[in-house]
Amino acid sequence: MKVKVEKSGPCRKILHVDVPADIVAAEYKTVIAAFVKMARVPGFRPGRAPQALVERRYAKEIDEDVRDALVGRTYPEALKQAPLDPLAVLDLNVTLKRNEPMTYKVTLDVPPEFKLPKYKGLSLKENPIDVSEDAVQKALDAWLERLSQFEAVEGRAVRKGDLVQVDYEGRFDGKPLAALGKHVTGLGQGKDFWVMADENAFLPGFDTGLLDLSVGAQKEIAVTFPADFKVQELTGKTAVYQVQVKAIREKRRPTLDAELLKKAGVESEADLRGKLKESLQDEAKRSEKLRLKEEIVRHLLDKTTLDLPETLVQEEARNLFASMVRQNLTRGVSREQVAEKKADLLTAATNTATEKVKIGYILHRIAEEEKIAVEDAEVNQFVETLAARYRMPSDALRKELEEKKELDSIRHQVRMDKTLDFLLANARMNEEGFFSRLVGR
Repeated sequence: MKVKVEKSGPCRKILHVDVPADIVAAEYKTVIAAFVKMARVPGFRPGRAPQALVERRYAKEIDEDVRDALVGRTYPEALKQAPLDPLAVLDLNVTLKRNEPMTYKVTLDVPPEFKLPKYKGLSLKENPIDVSEDAVQKALDAWLERLSQFEAVEGRAVRKGDLVQVDYEGRFDGKPLAALGKHVTGLGQGKDFWVMADENAFLPGFDTGLLDLSVGAQKEIAVTFPADFKVQELTGKTAVYQVQVKAIREKRRPTLDAELLKKAGVESEADLRGKLKESLQDEAKRSEKLRLKEEIVRHLLDKTTLDLPETLVQEEARNLFASMVRQNLTRGVSREQVAEKKADLLTAATNTATEKVKIGYILHRIAEEEKIAVEDAEVNQFVETLAARYRMPSDALRKELEEKKELDSIRHQVRMDKTLDFLLANARMNEEGFFSRLVGR
């Protein structure tokens, strides 16, 4: 068997295979014998029809079986002789005639060949980790804010930040808003509905329109819908709402007393501030480590020249594009608006996919060079971390990942992360900060 490889473009090869005539003849003999034994020909019992008649009657099917059998048997051997490690088969062209050699060519996408840039001892600027008392105070305020509760108030009008219970009914072009159809349910009218009197109000204009109204007061509030509003008939239009205030609640932060400190598991405000500072420092360290890794990635991308397999980039771009569309729809963007942004989304998806595939090849090559492997325990830990993030049992998540055949993808991600950790540990830091101390510099 003769094998030849022809370059057809970046990361694309054509594999030419010649199968000798004697092997082709032997395969024809085997296939024809099987057809004679099993063929049903009118006027003959199974297996009794003359071979010549069977060959004429099933000529096309015999050729197809011979072709499939020979390609299936010789293709793996041809890949070893080449040698090639195909990523995708793009085209197969077979020339088959009896008593002649069979030839076929396979167009393949293959991994890129490239030279790694310097990746050890990269020079990185490390930002010092410094958590100020002002940051601690903001964290404390945010913690107390999360514990705040809305409590009923009487004897005063609505203030900014209050939670207000209202009845409302909207009209558009002189008609009830609800007349537009079921897709505006909730926008047209509501009773005993709670709305924030701030920028988080569920309709634009309610934040200021409710201010200074007392319980029992009624008011018309004009609402102008933004150009990207999810209900197309209302984009850029103005509706008028008749609103009545029924109750007011104000947000009240808890007092930082001994009881609250005890619930937080600390003995004093100083202890609480210390824990908050420690948490902020840990988060700052994680953020700085991620920033440094991103700097490494950017260096490797900028310093490495390689062609990429089109099929991989296209597949990754399709997946990213679909994810972007889902995210937009989840945020309330209409399908029409998504369609208008299709070109921009495709461009962004393609650019991101190109970088993702490229850095994947670079880190994979470095991992091979440095013999960085992934243990099963590391994959299990990654799955448990994902399960905690998704708030589901780790066994259930693992089963789902196995069914979707995504565990290999997770193993690949863990290996890429380990490779970046290796590069970071071997980098040179320009500032004496947290990471330098951590690795003993």
